[in-house]
Amino acid sequence: MWLHAALKSGVDPVAIKETVYQATAYLGIGRVHDFLVATNKVMEEFGVTLPLPSQKTVTEKTRFHDGLEKQVSLFGLGMRK
Repeated sequence: MWLHAALKSGVDPVAIKETVYQATAYLGIGRVHDFLVATNKVMEEFGVTLPLPSQKTVTEKTRFHDGLEKQVSLFGLGMRK
C-alpha cells in the first residue's frame, strides 16, 4: 500500500529500491527478500522498467580510495589510520 502511494506521488523508483537494499544491512536478506520481490512486482505493475539503471559511483580500482575518503569526510582524519 505504501509503495503504491509513493510511486503515485512521484517518489523515484531508485530511491525506493535503495531503501529496501539498505534495510538488508540491518535486517538480513532473509527478512528483506520478500519485500524486494514485492517491490519489484509493484514497480512492474506501475510500468517501471527493471532492472533499474546502475547507480555505481566507484570502480573496483577506486573503491578503497573513494570509501576511505567518504569515511574521512564523515568521521574525521583519524579514519586514515
